[in-house]
Amino acid sequence: MFLCMPGAVAPCTSGRVLWIVVNFLTDAEKLAYMGFKEDGKMLKIICGVQSVLAVVIVVCAYVSSTNPDYQLMIDALEAPGDFGPYTYFVYFFCGVGILGRIPQVIMVKKAMARFMKNGEEGLPTDKGEIAVLEFSFGFTALNFLLIWSFMLAIFFATPTVFPIALFMLILCGPVFMPQMVWTLVNLDSLGFALPPMIFFLLLLAIMFGASLLQVFL
Repeated sequence: MFLCMPGAVAPCTSGRVLWIVVNFLTDAEKLAYMGFKEDGKMLKIICGVQSVLAVVIVVCAYVSSTNPDYQLMIDALEAPGDFGPYTYFVYFFCGVGILGRIPQVIMVKKAMARFMKNGEEGLPTDKGEIAVLEFSFGFTALNFLLIWSFMLAIFFATPTVFPIALFMLILCGPVFMPQMVWTLVNLDSLGFALPPMIFFLLLLAIMFGASLLQVFL
């Protein structure tokens, strides 16, 4: 089980590369609107480096799996623990994160419109701006999809919940909640719809509270 943890980084890396290739590197018009020179040469180099990194990670994970000392260490690890009610909070939070991000990765523009008060009319009309926004929104959604999937995989294997609860505590509290509050304060100028923002703020607050109790009690 623990072998899949370093190995899981490889599909995360290759998944990002594949998404960029399918949605942007195969579309010269989008690359031009986004301001990439030489038909996206720099973006291609970045994707190439990431692909090499994924291969290196897979090879390292495989080599580790054949090492006797590594196997002894894995056998000595404790079995996944029982974390009580906090388990359901993690399942729900990660589940919402995964299921909510899938449409945002596949149908980027439609997903963006759902967050806007006026739907697609609230999106930029300039082709360059919308191309950049699609890349930023879709790539961010993809990264969150991979993060919550990876977190769920770790949760099934970890013998202690403390690192996960601490991660959730910091992420939901000091990192995300102030951003959501700022978004709500500036809702009109940003053009966002109110219901999705309220939903995410409540979800973050609940997960923050559950993680706080798990860490300190």
